[in-house]
Amino acid sequence: MPAPTPTAGVVWRPAALEQLEQLQRHCQFYPDARDRSPAATSEASSCYALRQLRAAVGEVLGLDPRPPQSRSRSAAGRGGTTHHYWALDFDGLSLAFRLVEGGQPERGGKTTFEVLQVWQAAAREGGRASKGWLEALRAEIEAEEAVSEEASQKCSTTETTGGE
Repeated sequence: MPAPTPTAGVVWRPAALEQLEQLQRHCQFYPDARDRSPAATSEASSCYALRQLRAAVGEVLGLDPRPPQSRSRSAAGRGGTTHHYWALDFDGLSLAFRLVEGGQPERGGKTTFEVLQVWQAAAREGGRASKGWLEALRAEIEAEEAVSEEASQKCSTTETTGGE
């Protein structure tokens, strides 16, 4: 059987990349003590581990981990399914990601996911038993984007009217 080929693109919110960097020490690449050795905790090794972790997460998301019912409806566009946000546990981390509307134009509009937030998996146990937190995250992110869009439109209107 051939190795699976990633079919989706992955982009990261800057805050999610910062969270990944801060939390990468909670992931273990090896089942023994190699991850905790002095060589493994050096700055160069830590940068390498971060790149590897980011690539591994990208590979998993690139395989499109959505449930089949969400995947099959995506052909109808963003309105084709009610599910646009998901969470995934990955080693010692959990991450929230969403379907990017319209995909990546530079990739021919292919399915693209945006990693929104990363947190330590154990920290999630208490308050994330229901999907309410994911809906709250969606509302927060979409409100931020609406404010940003509004500010952007004001700036472009000011530029076209000469600041009047």
